[in-house]
Amino acid sequence: MAGKWASLTEGVRRRLGDLAPRERRALAALALAVVAFGVGTTVFLVQSGISEKESRNRANAEVLQLVREKGKLYRDRLALQDELNRRLAATMPPLPSIVGEVLTELGQARQDFQELQPEPVGLPGQKRKPWTRLSVKFQLRKVSAQFVYEFLLKLRERYPELPLAVTALDMHLDQSETALYSVNKMVVSAYRLAERREEGEEAASGVEKAAAPAAAEGAP
Repeated sequence: MAGKWASLTEGVRRRLGDLAPRERRALAALALAVVAFGVGTTVFLVQSGISEKESRNRANAEVLQLVREKGKLYRDRLALQDELNRRLAATMPPLPSIVGEVLTELGQARQDFQELQPEPVGLPGQKRKPWTRLSVKFQLRKVSAQFVYEFLLKLRERYPELPLAVTALDMHLDQSETALYSVNKMVVSAYRLAERREEGEEAASGVEKAAAPAAAEGAP
């Protein structure tokens, strides 16, 4: 093997020695071009691999960041829902007294309140209404817009734990006064979670309802 290699190299040297100086320079230039091409190709492939890896890492980082953000939004939404459920399930004081206290604090004489019937509310299309809305309706005469604003603000400040909302407001400018309004109807509502009845209680209530007509029929 060594002899073959020696004879091969000897033949190459002999052939190179037979070449003219111009041919030698051309052959050297060709060799340099081949080496430069090989080096350039290697560098290009290495850079392409690095760029592809960086792009893949960047895409993975974006996906992870999106997952973290979505997870945080989901956790925040769950915490907000838990807080809302806690507030909705809390014991609620009578609405007329709440409204009367705030109006008295603002220097307005207590008005006549009409407590409306509890109303089940929920999203459109829901078979079961998850919340109960308790409302009170009242009127205000010759009050400023600032007074109405302060009333709503005070109502929120005094009872931050109570889910309150103005569900109806009908007011117009009083013709006999300047910059005073008559509130024909203002409905303040409070929300709470509807009571969940157990299956046993529902069954018992059904039996009672069925027994009531039977008892009425049997009565003389």
